[in-house]
Amino acid sequence: MNFPAHEAHTIFIMLGTGCNFRCRYCLQGGDTAAVRNLPGEINGNIYDFIEHILDSRDGGLELRFFGGEPLLYWDNLQRITERFAANGRIAFSCITNGSLITPERAAFLDGHEFSVTVSWDGGASAVTRGRDVFAEAEARETLLSLKRLGLSGVLSARTSPLRLMDDFQALDIPYLITSTEQADAVFLGDIGTRFLDKLSGVQLYGLGIWESGFR
Repeated sequence: MNFPAHEAHTIFIMLGTGCNFRCRYCLQGGDTAAVRNLPGEINGNIYDFIEHILDSRDGGLELRFFGGEPLLYWDNLQRITERFAANGRIAFSCITNGSLITPERAAFLDGHEFSVTVSWDGGASAVTRGRDVFAEAEARETLLSLKRLGLSGVLSARTSPLRLMDDFQALDIPYLITSTEQADAVFLGDIGTRFLDKLSGVQLYGLGIWESGFR
């Protein structure tokens, strides 16, 4: 197939329009957003087009899987990824609501160095999206284990910029300290000392800091 000349550094691959969420503001949301499946076979033209773009440029190329919810089409995502996995010029990424990422899928994504962006509206997610994946312990642990995790949120009447940034940053708090040695260095050092000194401002006297674990 002949393709017109393109100068592209990113190709969005829309695997399908089906989604398992019903976000209140999404153009694919609402009662009419039934999950729709694409045929199991991938149109071979997509492979030819990717090769065409690679041949037309010297630099790298990003393949970004999109939807709908792209992980509903996991088999096709795997097939396309594995087709180009050995090509050192291609980087992979996806934009997902995060609800379908299992430990096994996380291992696949990390193994192929995916950049994974999770759409999340912070503490308002349960209202705006109908589900807050980071409020679920198992899902949260799996998502935070991803090596290249990013977040994106939608500003709405339920979510202000400052509140969204606070919620994003709060996800890191349990993971700031990664070892007992680091915990001792932090809490028995200057930070711990300053914390104890501030207790006098509320009429308390700090004798020491008791460690009861981290993360």
